[in-house]
Amino acid sequence: MYDENEQLPQVAPDNGPVSLPADVLLVVPVRNLVMFPGAVTQVALTRDFSMRAAQEAVQHGHKLGIVLQKDPSVDTPEPDDLYRIGTTVTVVRYLKAPNGVHHLICQGEQRFRTLDYLSGLPFLAARFDLIPDQVTADPNVEARADLLKQKAIEAIELLPQVPPELAPALQNIESPGALADMVAGLIDIKPSEKQTILESLKVRDRLDRVIEFLTHRVEVLKLSREIGEQTQGKLDERQREYVLREQLKTIKKELGEDDTQSELEELRQAIADAKMPEEVEKQAQKELRRLEGMPDSSTEHSMVRTYLDWLVALPWAKSDAEAIDIAKAREILD
Repeated sequence: MYDENEQLPQVAPDNGPVSLPADVLLVVPVRNLVMFPGAVTQVALTRDFSMRAAQEAVQHGHKLGIVLQKDPSVDTPEPDDLYRIGTTVTVVRYLKAPNGVHHLICQGEQRFRTLDYLSGLPFLAARFDLIPDQVTADPNVEARADLLKQKAIEAIELLPQVPPELAPALQNIESPGALADMVAGLIDIKPSEKQTILESLKVRDRLDRVIEFLTHRVEVLKLSREIGEQTQGKLDERQREYVLREQLKTIKKELGEDDTQSELEELRQAIADAKMPEEVEKQAQKELRRLEGMPDSSTEHSMVRTYLDWLVALPWAKSDAEAIDIAKAREILD
């Protein structure tokens, strides 16, 4: 819980507590976060009315709730811009970062539904109903909870850098509803999709939605790993080929059998003997110097070598004797 003796960072002069009915909840709208019961989350408060609501709740003991905006681009949301179902929270800590942004560290408690919003306040506040979680001894629910645990463990095994204590923590959750909420908070899906899970009040429906989303994510993770392994295999094969070629080149040098330099010398001599025009010969010598610095296994090495061989093969120094036959030309034209 928050330490009441700790000084809160102020957003404006404190004019004292606002008189609110007991059945009113202070609301902090968020752009891309869905708060689930049981989750501990840090919320960045970047708007003045959100800071005021959080401070009012902490200083004067009012209840606080987190609600998702329908459109994250709206800077000053009205009640119609917010989903009706959110989560009440307990404030663990309220702090101000060095960059000036206020942060609310809170733990989700229970689902609620807003009934109507109050007007004329410096923050959002609404009358609300708490939504209790259904507890039933339904074999269908238990079976879905077991399946969800299996899928969650499968997803954890596919993810890198997952805390080792996460899998045991999931296995130890006995409440199917709490299990669905915890997994839903961890899945990498859109906020609007998480909101549909939050609004699934029947535990069986909630489990079905989470299993559906998690199954899709598991398939995506499997494909990503498969593609990664295939790509790595190709890279390893190319790297192995390059290393072997370099080792072969070194061995030939040690044995005095290195024919790379002799081939380059022959090519250099062929360029000189081809009697190319000056500009063409300059370009050929430039490409030859590039060729000397390339590994034999590279694609560009093959292309440059083919280009130089083609230049050398052209009959630069040869010309056919011209035969001008006016009579023959007239015959052809006529």
